[in-house]
Amino acid sequence: MQTKYKNILYYLCLGLIFLLGIFLRTKMYFISNVFEDDECRLAITLLDKNMWQMFLPLLDAQSAPPLFLCVEKFITYIFGYKEQAMIFVPYAAGILNLFMIYKLASSYFKKRISVLISVFIFAMSGPLILFSTIFKQYSTDVLTGLLCLYYLPKINIKELNLKKHILLGMILIILPFVSLPSLFFIGAFFILNFKDSPKRIISLLAPFVIVMSAYYFFNLAPSKANLDYVFPDFWVDGFLSLSFKDFIRLMLVNIKFDFIPNTLSLFSLILLFWGAVLCVLERTNKTSIFILTTACLVLLASFINVYPLLGRVGLYSISMFLLLMLKPLDTYDFKHPAFAVALICVILSFCQYDFAHIKHMMDPETRVKYSSRHLLEIIKEKYNPKTDAIICNSASTASYIFYSSKLEFYPENAFEMRAKPDTHEAVFKYLNSLKKGQKFWFYLVKDYSMCPIRPFILEWAQEKEILYIKQERDSAIIYLQN
Repeated sequence: MQTKYKNILYYLCLGLIFLLGIFLRTKMYFISNVFEDDECRLAITLLDKNMWQMFLPLLDAQSAPPLFLCVEKFITYIFGYKEQAMIFVPYAAGILNLFMIYKLASSYFKKRISVLISVFIFAMSGPLILFSTIFKQYSTDVLTGLLCLYYLPKINIKELNLKKHILLGMILIILPFVSLPSLFFIGAFFILNFKDSPKRIISLLAPFVIVMSAYYFFNLAPSKANLDYVFPDFWVDGFLSLSFKDFIRLMLVNIKFDFIPNTLSLFSLILLFWGAVLCVLERTNKTSIFILTTACLVLLASFINVYPLLGRVGLYSISMFLLLMLKPLDTYDFKHPAFAVALICVILSFCQYDFAHIKHMMDPETRVKYSSRHLLEIIKEKYNPKTDAIICNSASTASYIFYSSKLEFYPENAFEMRAKPDTHEAVFKYLNSLKKGQKFWFYLVKDYSMCPIRPFILEWAQEKEILYIKQERDSAIIYLQN
């Protein structure tokens, strides 16, 4: 009878966590009706390209898995270029992630408390909620990582018949076209199975390398070159060096990002290294060895500057971090002193998943802090084609192009402000060269943190005749007489 009540309590807690996680993601989905600059760039790509072109470089500093884009393109064929339609795939992935972390945790951990805590942390993670409604591939990256962690360690390649062997090869080839970080998990699969089945692994590896080489030369390499051209030194962090201090810093940066808003990251770091040591000692657990091998490949890619481990592009690793961090809690008996230490570390690491966090995740401004569409609607209503021109700072151009197409607003006198270098003198030189007597709308939705120019524009505008100004959230439009 006591076991029955424990089961009821366990599944009741699990159900409440699922409901909370689904509610927060669904709430965020319905309030996500405005795209940011990066999302607008990708949306413009969908507008301009057909499905076959998704397998080629996207340009405009954009890169996304081709099959992810093809699915998105298909959805827009049916529902149109609506924000809710385009974020449906990340949203659906975000919901599926909750069930996959449960399946993964329940198959990996021995204790139900470890399963409940892992699902709760995953359900409440700010970035996971946020990116489940952002028009990018990061939510599907997380889902792909979970699927790989759950299924790949279970595959016994020796027991596969020819049909299943061919099917596995096809799935492994397809995965990177859905999620690029799947390469780390696939690499771990090849490494761990090579000793026992070298011939079978080579038969899978040969076509995989050929296809991935083509993918690299025709898509990834040109996309990286374009990103470096448009945004020089965009990825200046996320890469390891030989410095142990730098390694610790990078781990802390990722922990802080993955588990926002929690800030007591020292305890999380202790759990992470503690769990890694336990996984090394536990040589018989295939999933533990798979996690460690995958993590080594991730760190190697970061060390040789191939793929950064930082923030949103490292979200796929959150499931590995979580399993390692809760490993100490799951390893020791309840009466063991180490269990109490691990439990204290877990509580201190994630104590800020509270009602304030839930309230924050339900706030519309948590999703988008800009008013790109509404401000452009104002410009459209007031725009005089005979006297007016529109100028966007570079960080606002993508938003202007996307929302002007949605509003069917195509003025001829619309320009992107390009001032290089992005200094006070260069910006003022550009602004002072504008046509005298002309009226200008400045569309200032966003500014790049690495090279802000909006403060210079606002300073220059103070000396002009301001005809209209509207500030909304972190965005602004200014109408002035030059």
